[in-house]
Amino acid sequence: MYWKECVLEELKNYQRLKFSVLRLTEKIQALDEKATAPKTARMDGMPAAKGKTMADWLVENLMERELLKARLAATERTLAMVDAGLELLPEEERQVLEVLYLDRRPLTADAAALRMHCDRSTVYRLRDRALTHYCVAAYGLVAPSGVEGADGQ
Repeated sequence: MYWKECVLEELKNYQRLKFSVLRLTEKIQALDEKATAPKTARMDGMPAAKGKTMADWLVENLMERELLKARLAATERTLAMVDAGLELLPEEERQVLEVLYLDRRPLTADAAALRMHCDRSTVYRLRDRALTHYCVAAYGLVAPSGVEGADGQ
């Protein structure tokens, strides 16, 4: 059942990952601007801090930008996988995952049942089927038979 926990965690983090893309992009842009901004000499007569040269600072800036770019690429790949998996789901299954996990304010099963005009057990049945179908669509994986939610539909 570990696969289901991983998929649920991925879906629950969807909104945070989307926000993370924006923040990482902003941080990379800020570091780019810092690296290319004109540098001036200190006019107060105080010597620069010992130990850290301009070259050191530029190398650190470059390393931080590359690390952030790698994180951004990984986050974008994860979001693309989630989006691709959701696109292949039938509307009813996608809707149940959206209201339970993807919305900014996810609903309880009871509230989702009210919104979807069904009972709570139908919401759970749809969720389990949707998680299995999502996992197959996003990763090409099928849960082993006998695993909860692996109904093969």
